[in-house]
Amino acid sequence: MAVRVFSGEWHGPCINHPNSPATPPANAAARDGTTADIGIGLLAGACSPGLESTDCPLEALMSWYKPDSSLNPAPGTLDDLLNRIVDVIQLTAEQHNRAEKVYKEIGTWLAAPGTLLAPYSPDIFPQGSMLMRTTVRPMSIKGEEIEFDLDLVGRHKIDPDVVHSGKLYAMVKQRLEENPDYKKRLEPKGRCLRLNYPDDLFHLDVIPACSDPTDGQRVAILIPDKDKWLNEQQPRSSYKESDPLRYADWFEQNTEVRQRIMEKSASASVAPVPAREPANLKAPLRKIVQIIKRGRDLDFLGQEEIPSSILITTMASRAYRGDEDLAEGLDNVLRAMNTAIKNARPYRIVVPNPTNPAEDFAKAASQACYDKFAKLIDKMSAWISKARNTPSGRRNIEPVLEEAMGKSAVAKAFNSLEASIKTAHDGGKLGAIAGGGLTILTESKASGGVQPVRSSDFHLKP
Repeated sequence: MAVRVFSGEWHGPCINHPNSPATPPANAAARDGTTADIGIGLLAGACSPGLESTDCPLEALMSWYKPDSSLNPAPGTLDDLLNRIVDVIQLTAEQHNRAEKVYKEIGTWLAAPGTLLAPYSPDIFPQGSMLMRTTVRPMSIKGEEIEFDLDLVGRHKIDPDVVHSGKLYAMVKQRLEENPDYKKRLEPKGRCLRLNYPDDLFHLDVIPACSDPTDGQRVAILIPDKDKWLNEQQPRSSYKESDPLRYADWFEQNTEVRQRIMEKSASASVAPVPAREPANLKAPLRKIVQIIKRGRDLDFLGQEEIPSSILITTMASRAYRGDEDLAEGLDNVLRAMNTAIKNARPYRIVVPNPTNPAEDFAKAASQACYDKFAKLIDKMSAWISKARNTPSGRRNIEPVLEEAMGKSAVAKAFNSLEASIKTAHDGGKLGAIAGGGLTILTESKASGGVQPVRSSDFHLKP
């Protein structure tokens, strides 16, 4: 079935799935002040079912359920190679730790007691790709650099009917400028204050915010709308709505990753950045989004405008059917995205924000950017279908994978495969499956029709 949109509602192949995006999100009903079962509940500041208060503390982001690593795909299969490519294109442990360190330092600086912002008790939490763990690694190709970013939201206890967003923005800016290092990195933007770290190929966007008083659970936020600062005299009109935590909760429901919530105190705090995950322990939907985003980065290299990550993430999430097999899931998602784009012609596809259906994520792109994006999805859909039908063996599959992921990432994936097979072989844990194929054993003995490979001259051949 194709994924299509009618009047802002998506209907897709996962319509009967319990977490189907075609079903109105459970959290959509939670803005009237009542407590509601929001499923996974990544809602910082939201009330859990059964709690009486509607002004709950900022809740920590989650401790994640880890899938059984024994379910890893057999080495050398397409799924295995795609997993290894994801490990190559996502942040390294060093890059993740560096970004996390910067985030904690800036968050602590903003939330410190006895400062300009202290009376407003800012709660600090991440949003976007780092929160959802779909960030892709920065790269530099032919003089063109692609950075990654981390969004830090500072939610302040102010009344937006009294405090103009320009004043909130100015106070956060002043606090950042009190730190000499932050002052030299600071680049004011329309809705945020950007701190640039060019040596690390990343930037951190500080987003001043306050709770949206129209949201009974105080989960949605208001952020500065700089375009209105000169024209709007009423403080409330100087803000625009945003709901990053409900969006993240919606995305988490689609990943089908189980998790639990840990409560935090209501005092000023800095919520953690989720830990880095190896690709083999990551939910398939996250990997699908990362692969599509890397395809975008390579296809739009050198372009002034690129399709937004939230557009890709939303379309992929709505098209995802819960496939455990990465190659099959990627194929199904890209096919559904491609079909939806083609069915919308001669108009654009409508991609409603799941937390604010009046907002269309596809609308922001210029026509040239949208047309190029549509061609990219068509190319990537054909690419993964071709890859799934290509005979095994490095000589056959490597050039196909390079078409969308680039030579460097694919070469590193094969190097990783060879290294893991050699390590397993040297440790007596490389197994031969009856009927053909290899697997890596947990111990050096035969099990379930799998025999350890004993030959000392085993080589991985193309």
